[in-house]
This record gives sequence, C-alpha cells and structure tokens, in this order.
Amino acid sequence: MFVGLKVKNRIAQLLAMCYLALISSCVYETKQLEPLYFDVASFTEQHLGAVANQRCTVSKIFKINSEEESQEMVVINDSIFWQKEFKVFLEHDINKPVLRDAFQVIKGTTEDGSAFVDYLRKDSAASGVLSMRVVYNESNQINFWESQYRDENALYSNQRYVRMDVINNPLGTRLEQYRVKGFHKLILKDSVHYEMVASLRY
Repeated sequence: MFVGLKVKNRIAQLLAMCYLALISSCVYETKQLEPLYFDVASFTEQHLGAVANQRCTVSKIFKINSEEESQEMVVINDSIFWQKEFKVFLEHDINKPVLRDAFQVIKGTTEDGSAFVDYLRKDSAASGVLSMRVVYNESNQINFWESQYRDENALYSNQRYVRMDVINNPLGTRLEQYRVKGFHKLILKDSVHYEMVASLRY
C-alpha cells in the first residue's frame, strides 16, 4: 500500500514536470513568433515607458450618457497610473498566437494622401477585435491607430472604440491623445454610453 502511494506520488511529480516543460516550451515558442499584424502591445508599452518617466499634464473629458465632466491632472513618474490607463488598449492586441491568420490585411491611401493599413477580422476568427486601422505620415511614421471591439452574449453587450494619436517631431515621437468610446448593456437594463478623451502636454 505504501509502495503504491510512493509510485503514485512519483508519477504525479513526473506529470507535473512534463506539464511545466510543455508550458515553458509554449512560452518560448510564443516569444519567437514575429508579429504578423500591427504590434499594439509594443507600441503601447513603448509610449507607456516614455510617459511613465516624466512629468505630464493630462486633460480629460468624460461623457456618460448625457452628462459631461472635465478633469486635469499632473502625473509625475507614475507607471501604475499609465498601466491602468492603457490596459484597455492592450485588449486590442491582435498578435496573439491563437489569432494568427485571423485578420485580412488591406493597404490603401486616405483622401488626404496618408497611407493606411486595415486589419479586418475574418468571419471564422474568435476575436473581440472587429477591425483596426493604422495611419502613417509621408515619412512612414505612425500618426494614429484605431480599433473596434465587440463582446456580447445572452446577458450583456459591450462595444468599444479606441484610438491613440502621436505627434512626430525632431525630438522624437510622443503620445498626444488617446480616447475610448463605446457602450455596454446588461439584460433588462438601459444602455450606458460613454466616452473619454485624454490630451497630453509635456
């Protein structure tokens, strides 16, 4: 009986080791994959790192249904604040391994001559991100990116639009504005429409 218990414990340990090895292997392989689409995570983390290490004045306008409120704050070396602010943008990352080949890529030119790349979700894709557009200037630098997201089931519906604008100058690229707009609705309750626009001054 005692021997059998030792064997079972040993088997459990071996299975656990195999599972950890498998997880480690998957993580390693995931890190080796080149981004197939616009790299939302790297772009967001790059600007998070930039604003988190300096003084920045953030002016916000909030709208919830018909009510509007404004707020201005000075943020100094506060990475936690920016992580919370940018969390919703990271949810629009379409470079996850499960989403490879999940989007159709279309390149074109806007009416003002700016180049853009659209990422449109294929019908069979299991992603909340419906679409994304990245717009570039004449120097092939990003002007802004925007994305549509939808998540719904029998109990609720949630739709969201996000956008990040940057300014390019001889001093480098800086985040200029970001916004989140959408609505959510719970079953048997009214829809709540919201919008937040934040402008940055350095």
